Amino acid sequence: MAKQTSDIISTTIDENFPVAGQDNDSQGFRDNFSIFKNNFAAAKSEIDELLVNAARKDVNNNFNGLDIIDANLNRVTENVFPIGSISSASDIEYTNGHYQTLRVTSDANSVVTRILTLTEWPESGRYARVVVQMTGDQGANPANVEFRATGTGKIFYETNFPQTISLQSTSDAKIVEFWTIDGGLNVFARYLGEYAER
Repeated sequence: MAKQTSDIISTTIDENFPVAGQDNDSQGFRDNFSIFKNNFAAAKSEIDELLVNAARKDVNNNFNGLDIIDANLNRVTENVFPIGSISSASDIEYTNGHYQTLRVTSDANSVVTRILTLTEWPESGRYARVVVQMTGDQGANPANVEFRATGTGKIFYETNFPQTISLQSTSDAKIVEFWTIDGGLNVFARYLGEYAER
């Protein structure tokens, strides 16, 4: 548990020393200066600890898996990570953010299938999700995508998840969502739909 009180002590300082108009024992000076020195050392240690561990508004903060408890969130967004063009088997890494976008390139001669593997999930016992927005490149043939779990993990698809997700349009996006609570051992998949301008 983090320290709740400061080590800086002021009660032992003799605020009435030295006494004006009389010869004062130098031990009183030494005692007060010793307390000042110890308090400066304590203050430095506590400031150093704050610089390393306290949340700041001027830099990114990594809480290393620690809980933020009883917080009221207002205007909090989630990170968008543009993967870019996919022309071969690729990973969808959870650590890149909750919303990821990609464009799957096609082949001029035939329909191709790109394998996308879901990786870098947090440890078991934590709910983690990632949404993937996909478009194609408007080539002569569509490109299909298939998803894989990491290692021995399995993906469980909701019943209306398409058997094949085929991409060709550069503007009409197909969006899917994945989540897990056991570090990717069991991943659940939901097809959110195809989105087109009207």
